[in-house]
Amino acid sequence: MKIIGSVPTVTHLLQGTRDEVFTVCLELIERGVDILAPSCFTPPESPLENVRAMKEAIEHWNRNNELTLSAARCPELEGKV
Repeated sequence: MKIIGSVPTVTHLLQGTRDEVFTVCLELIERGVDILAPSCFTPPESPLENVRAMKEAIEHWNRNNELTLSAARCPELEGKV
């Protein structure tokens, strides 16, 4: 089963800042969502930088957690990451 995390459509994607979108996306990922998506739809007037922030949050999380996940899979890396 996959969990879809709802990025607030109006308060964040449409009216928020890039940093607000980035932060809420990281919070959703940390809570265990598997798929980031707008809560309803993406308003056409949404700033493109806010939509891109969703992807950037995923990339940021993946980069910062890659070594931790590698250590969990490879005990010989423990203490080196």
